[in-house]
Amino acid sequence: MPVDEEAAIADLSPEGRKAASGYCAKKEEVSGTNEPAKNKQIQQDEKRIAELKKRDREVREHEQAHLSAAGSLASGGASLTYETGPDGKQYATGGEVSIDASPGRTPEETVGKAKTVRRAALAPRDPSPQDRKIAAAASQMEARAHAELAAEQRSNTADETQAAPPEHEPNAVDITAAASEPVQAPQHTASAEPPASPARSTPQASYAKLRDPRELRPQINISA
Repeated sequence: MPVDEEAAIADLSPEGRKAASGYCAKKEEVSGTNEPAKNKQIQQDEKRIAELKKRDREVREHEQAHLSAAGSLASGGASLTYETGPDGKQYATGGEVSIDASPGRTPEETVGKAKTVRRAALAPRDPSPQDRKIAAAASQMEARAHAELAAEQRSNTADETQAAPPEHEPNAVDITAAASEPVQAPQHTASAEPPASPARSTPQASYAKLRDPRELRPQINISA
């Protein structure tokens, strides 16, 4: 503001000084002295618009990765939140995809769903902390389903073992009966005849070769 204008304003009343100051400000705006401020605001707006465009692209790619990996477990499309930019347009700044993460009707179905949920949660290039939390929960659900399957297999194996009849070897000798019978020594007559050939082995001599009947029962190894 020129010195003479400042002196003139100083001599005016409060109302006059206010009117004069407004006039000077308007004059400076018309003369283009505020052009640098305008350029700075434009640059800030353009920078913000570029950031919003980048964020919008990232959000849409992120949610689309969830949808593609979730398949039929996804409930509808992505739900997006928007922000209005300096240019008046709306840009996506956040979003979410609803996925059915409930257990299946059977342990086998639960294992399949858990794998799909974990894959969908980690599908984006940069999974969020919430995505990783969901993936961890899906892994726990899968582990519980595997434990249920193992328990069912053990139960079924035990039922089959109890229902199966005991197995016996053919021509098995009754050990108790054979052991109670006395062993008779072979009788020889004094004569010039050549000695008789050894007597055939009796049941008492052969039963010792048989296995303990307890070993004839089927042996079952159960692994969890």
